[in-house]
Amino acid sequence: MEILMESKEPDVRMEKIGDHDCLRISDRNDWGTMIVWIDAGPSRRLRQWESSKERGNRFADGRVGEDKDTANLESFSYFVEDIQYQVLDGIEIAVSCRLRSTSIPNGGTKQETSSEYRRTEIHLRPDFASNNPFVHDFDNGARINDGDAFDRDAAFRWQDGKLTPLPNTKPSIVAEDKRPSDATVPLKSTNTNSVVGHWKIAKLADMPASELAGATVVIDKDTVKMHVPSQKGPHPHWRYALVTEGEIDLCEIDDAKGETTSRAKYSLEEKFLYLALNAKKGDYPRPESATGEVPQAGVQYIVLEMDELENSTGTAVAPDGGDERHDGKQQVPAQPLGKT
Repeated sequence: MEILMESKEPDVRMEKIGDHDCLRISDRNDWGTMIVWIDAGPSRRLRQWESSKERGNRFADGRVGEDKDTANLESFSYFVEDIQYQVLDGIEIAVSCRLRSTSIPNGGTKQETSSEYRRTEIHLRPDFASNNPFVHDFDNGARINDGDAFDRDAAFRWQDGKLTPLPNTKPSIVAEDKRPSDATVPLKSTNTNSVVGHWKIAKLADMPASELAGATVVIDKDTVKMHVPSQKGPHPHWRYALVTEGEIDLCEIDDAKGETTSRAKYSLEEKFLYLALNAKKGDYPRPESATGEVPQAGVQYIVLEMDELENSTGTAVAPDGGDERHDGKQQVPAQPLGKT
């Protein structure tokens, strides 16, 4: 909405969306292009909206194509339509919509996704007084990243109801690869804290970089889930176990073919996680190195970069590697939403 907030002379005209007469308000400026369709009648319901940005447009604190989150993109856009409303206890609530997103990677082809969102229940009048929903209840020892801190990488340990600052391990940002050439820096086999979290895929076997735009991996204490927007079909999903220092077993979960296990190696170096997997499944020897410094035929190499923005949203990682999220549980029953 910053596009319309910065608008000096927005274009306003009447346009019909389905059976609804709407005000179409649009503008194109340094932030990109924004169009909203709002009921012309007294309800002023938002009927649909469209937003797009291209290389050079302002984005967050920088510009599209100049920061790490958009470096591989030429443009991206979002289109929300078919917004349905429902009145509950005299309050009008948007309960569902359809979202179409489009992105064009550098030198790549257009990628489109479509999603539908629906609210299934909602608390209109939660009992905040009796439930203390804003009281922190993290387990002692949980690691917490404060997304509101000036240093978004500021990390703390929750102990006896207080935050204790941890040494800032934020790595220096370097243009060249400064990994040591003689050895990896393995994790303890019983500690998954350092690998749990959100990661961006920097390298995936021989896949071109243009196809990795928006590709992510989420690791919890038991599973590894990969999502590559440019690829159709099911995305890789593993259960894993850190067997010994620098060694990991990945059990790929495939609903159609069953489960297969890969013997692999890993290495965590600053904000990068390196994985080397045998292309062949089963009881094959492990790769010689995780980083690819000793390249081997038949071994796939994956490089993950810590997603510092996703990992700094206040999620607490429990000592066993699990996520501890305070959800503000309510004692007032949720009101079900009917069909729209």
